[in-house]
Amino acid sequence: MKALFTKLLCGVAILLLAPATVFAQDGTLSGTVTDGATGDPLPGATVRVQELGIGSATDADGNFEFDVPEGTHEVQASFVGYNPMMKTVDVAAGETTSLDFALQPRTEELEEVVVVGYGQQQRQRVSGSVSSIDAAEVAEAGVVSTEQLLQGRASGVQVSTVSGVAGAAISVKVRGPSSIQSGTEPLYVIDGIPVISGTSASDFGQQTNALADLNPSDIQSIEILKDASATAIYGSRGANGVVLITTKSGSASGQTEVSFGYEAGAVTPAVEKWSMLNGSQWAEVYREGFANASAFFGFPADPNVGTQVFGYPTLPEVDEAPTYNWVDEVFQTGVTQTYNLSVRGGDEKTRFLVSGSYDDLQNYIIENQFRRINGRVNVEHDPTPWLRTGANLTVTRSLNDRASSDNLVSAPLTSAALVPPVVPIRVDQEEDGTPEPGDYRGFNFQNPWNIADNVVASSKFNEADAYNWRTYGNAFIQLDPIDKLTLRAEVGGDLLVVDEYFRYIQESTDGQPNGFGAQYYREQRKYLMTYTANYVDTFNDIHDVSILGGSSFEFDRRNNVFAEANNFANNELPNVASGATPVTTSSTVDRKSGLESYFSRLNYTLNDRYIFEFSARVDGSSRFGENNQYGFFPAGSVAWLVSDESFMEDVDALSELKLRASYGVTGNDQIGFFPQLGLFAAGNNYNRTPGFVPSQISNPDLKWERVTQLDVGFDLGLFNNRIFLTADYYDKTTNDLILEVPVPRSQGYNSYFRNVGSMKNQGVDLGLETRNLTGAFSWTTNFNLSWLKNEVTDLVEEIPSGVQYATEGEPLGYFNLIPYEGVDPVTGKPLWRAADGSLTTSPSAGTDRRNVGKVLPTWTGGLTNRFSYKGVSLSALLQFETGHDIYNDTYRFMMLPATFNLHENYMNRWQERGDVTGVPRNYFADIADNHTRQSTRWLQDGSYLRLRDVTLSYSLPSSVLNALQISRARIYVKGTNLLTFDKITDGTGDPEVNTGGSFGVLNSGESFFTAPQQRSITGGFSLTL
Repeated sequence: MKALFTKLLCGVAILLLAPATVFAQDGTLSGTVTDGATGDPLPGATVRVQELGIGSATDADGNFEFDVPEGTHEVQASFVGYNPMMKTVDVAAGETTSLDFALQPRTEELEEVVVVGYGQQQRQRVSGSVSSIDAAEVAEAGVVSTEQLLQGRASGVQVSTVSGVAGAAISVKVRGPSSIQSGTEPLYVIDGIPVISGTSASDFGQQTNALADLNPSDIQSIEILKDASATAIYGSRGANGVVLITTKSGSASGQTEVSFGYEAGAVTPAVEKWSMLNGSQWAEVYREGFANASAFFGFPADPNVGTQVFGYPTLPEVDEAPTYNWVDEVFQTGVTQTYNLSVRGGDEKTRFLVSGSYDDLQNYIIENQFRRINGRVNVEHDPTPWLRTGANLTVTRSLNDRASSDNLVSAPLTSAALVPPVVPIRVDQEEDGTPEPGDYRGFNFQNPWNIADNVVASSKFNEADAYNWRTYGNAFIQLDPIDKLTLRAEVGGDLLVVDEYFRYIQESTDGQPNGFGAQYYREQRKYLMTYTANYVDTFNDIHDVSILGGSSFEFDRRNNVFAEANNFANNELPNVASGATPVTTSSTVDRKSGLESYFSRLNYTLNDRYIFEFSARVDGSSRFGENNQYGFFPAGSVAWLVSDESFMEDVDALSELKLRASYGVTGNDQIGFFPQLGLFAAGNNYNRTPGFVPSQISNPDLKWERVTQLDVGFDLGLFNNRIFLTADYYDKTTNDLILEVPVPRSQGYNSYFRNVGSMKNQGVDLGLETRNLTGAFSWTTNFNLSWLKNEVTDLVEEIPSGVQYATEGEPLGYFNLIPYEGVDPVTGKPLWRAADGSLTTSPSAGTDRRNVGKVLPTWTGGLTNRFSYKGVSLSALLQFETGHDIYNDTYRFMMLPATFNLHENYMNRWQERGDVTGVPRNYFADIADNHTRQSTRWLQDGSYLRLRDVTLSYSLPSSVLNALQISRARIYVKGTNLLTFDKITDGTGDPEVNTGGSFGVLNSGESFFTAPQQRSITGGFSLTL
C-alpha cells in the first residue's frame, strides 16, 4: 500500500506541476449561469468558446471567469437537464467583458437521441420499451466494471455477478428467462458489433464476462432494448433482450483534450466470512458425536471407541485442542487499482479518440488476482460533405490467477470451512518443531480426517491461470449519394483467445497422486458484414418517414485444443509434456456456424404525435434443422403523444404524456453446436477395435425458440418534466422450447433435441425520475421497480435438476423439498411434514417432497439519490430483490458432522430431553440422517437490500482550474456493496448467488461455498487538460 500511495502522490504532483500551454490573455470573460425558471445559480455548468476549445466550469455560486483572446467569439453554456445556450460576445484587450446565461430547463426530450438497432431515434418518438444509461451516470458512478452500471439502474433487468472471485462473469436477465435449457443472456452489441459472450472455461465452471474487456470510462451510453418492437430487428437473437453499448468518439472542437484518472482502495467480502467452530468446540462436538455413533451400533458410548470403530485418530481433549484458523488464512484484505488515460480531439473533418486503462485487482481470496490492460482507438474522417469513414478497435489483454468457487472441495473457501480446526496449517506450528509427514515447503498436507485440501499451500503452489486476448472492432464507410438517403457498409470482427494453464503439485488434492498438468487453448472468431440504406423525409410538414433496409452476414468459428497429463517426476516440472502418463495426449474440436440476415424498419409520424413503427427480419442459421433454417421475425408498435393535442393545452402541469403499445416475435439461437444433426462418436469399446458408434439422433425439423411479446405502457412528464414516470406491462410467451427429450432405450439413445413446451413471463416495469430541488443545492432521484410472474405452461415431462424442477403449471426453477418442522424435544430427532400432513421422523424422498419456494424474484428494483452543493456531490444507490428463495447448501455442509468443521450454530444442537432447538441430536457421519437430508431446513428467504454504490466527490472551482490551466478536476471516494441486509444465516454466504456459474435458471439459486460479492472502498481523482 505504501508503494501505491507513493505512485499516487507522484502522479498528482507531475500533473499539477507540469508546464502548461500558455494561452493568449488579451481579455477576460466573466459572468454567471443561472436557472432561467428560478434564477438559482447552476454550479458545475460548462461555459466554452467553441472555436478555441477553451472554457471553464462555474463555481458553487454559478460564477465563471477565464481569459480569451481579443475578438468576436461564440460562447456556449450548457448544463445537464437544461437546453444549451449560445451567445456572441466581443472581447477587448485588457478589459473584462460580462456575459450571463439563463438556461431553460429541458421541457421536452426532442433533443435527446436514443440508440436503437441499426440507428438512432429521438427519444420522444421511441414507441418501444428502452432503458438508457448515459455518460453522465457513468462518470458520476466512477465504477470500475461495466456490469456495475447495469445493477439496480434499469427496470426489468436483473443483474448479478456469478460469484465474488476476481474476473467472475455476470448473469443478466431481461424481463425474466425466455428458455429452460438454452441460453437466457441478452445479446450484447458494442458499437454495432454483436460480441462474443458466455464462452465456457474448462475448469472451475467459470465463463467469459462479455463486459469485462470494456473500459467503463470509454462508454458514452447504454441502451437496454426490452420489448419485441425494439429487439425484433435482431430477429433470432432478440428473445432475451439486447444491450446496446455506444463508446465515446472524437471531438470536432479543434482542440486536443487529455484526461487521466486513478483509483485505488481495499477489497473485502461484502458479507460476514464463514463462522466456524474453534478447536475446543470441534473436539467437544466430535467427542459427543463419536460416542453417540458408537452407542448407535451397540458399542460403548465412548468417543475413543467410536474413533476406533470408524477408523479415525484419537480425538484431542476439549481443553487441549489447538485452534488453527483456516478461514482467516484464506480471507484477506485485497487491493484494487485502476489507471485511465485518454486523448480526444479533432476538427470538423477528422475526429479521434485514443484511450487506455490498466486494472489490477488482488482479491480478498488469497492468490486470486485479475489484471487487465486495455487500449482503444476510434477515428472518423469526412473526406467530403457526402462521405464519412471510420474505424474503431479495442484490444484487451488480461491475466486471471483463478480461485475456484462452487462445487469443488479444493476451492479455497470450501476447504477452509471443511478442514478441522485442529489440523495445522504449517509444520512449524507443531510445538516441538519437528517436520511431520506431508510436509512441503513448511506447509502441512497431512489431514487424517477428510479430503479437504491445505488450500493455503495449494493456492500458493498450484497454478491455475487464464490468459485472455480480446480484439474487436469495426470499420465503416457511409455515403449520402442524394439528399435524405444514407448508405452504410460496415465490417467488423471479434477475436477471443483463452489460454489456460493448470499445474497441481502432487501433495494437493487436485494433484494426487503424482501431480497433474493441463493446457487448454480456445479461440473464437466472429466476422460480420452489414449493409444498410436509410431514407428520411418529411412531407407537407406533417408526415415524417424513415425507412431502413439492410442485410448482414456473420461467420462464427470456435477451435479448442487441449492436453492433460499426470505422474510428474517432481513439482518443479512445469510443462504438461513432462507428465509420464497422458490423460489426454491432445484433442482438437473445431466448430463453425453462419448467420444470414435481411431486415427492414419503417417509422412514420403524423403531426408529430401519432407514431407508428414496423420492422421485420429474416434469419437463416446453420445451427438449425435443414427444414427450418430460416425464420421470420416481425414486430410493430404505435404511440400517441397525448400531451401535444390541442385539448391538453390548458393542463399546465402536464409536460408529456405518451401512450405506447407493441407486439412482435423474436427468436433464441443460444443453443449448442450440431443439435440438429445425427452424430457419431469414435471409440474402441468393442473388443478394443477402433470404430464409430451413433451418439445422437438427427432432427431436421429443429427450429428457433419463438418468443411473442405484448407490451403496453405510457410515459408521463409533469412540471417541465421534473417528475417523469415510465410504466410498462408485458406478456411474454416462449413457444417451441428446445429441450433434450428422453427416448426409449431400445432405440440405442438416451435422448434427442426437439421443439416442445412453452413458458410465459408477465410483468410490470416502472421507472421514476424526479428533480426534487434545483439551483445551488440540487437533489435528483431515480427509482425503478419491476414485478415478474413466471410459469411453465406446457412441458412433456418434469425436468429435475438437483433440488429444483421445471414442471408444467409451476414457475421455472421451483424448489421441491421435504418440509422441515424442527426437532422432537424428547428424542432429539428431526421432524418432517409428510404428504398427508402428519409429522414423521422418516419421510419419503419420493412422496413427501412438495413445491416450497421459487428461485426467481417477484420484485426487483433500485433507488438512486444524487445531491450536489458548491462543487460537492453525493450519490447513493440502493438495490433490492425479494419474493424468492435460496437453497443454502453451504449451510447444509457446515452442519454435517462428517469430520468436517462445523458452523458455530451447531453448538445449539439437541443434547438432552427437553431441549428446544432446531438442530437435531449429534451423531458422527450423520448416521441417523439428521442433517444430510435435503429439506426446507436449508431453504432460506433470498430477499436482500444492498447499498450498492455510494460516491462522494468534489469538483475543483473555476478559480483553481484557471490558475492551474486545467479544464476539469475531480476527486472522490466511493464504496461498493457497503451494507447488505438479508435473511441468510450469518457466516454462510451471500444472498446474491449463481451456483456453478450457471447462466440458466435451474440451480441458479443454490449456494455451495460460493464466494461472497466484493465490498470495496476506494478513492481517486480525474483530471482533464
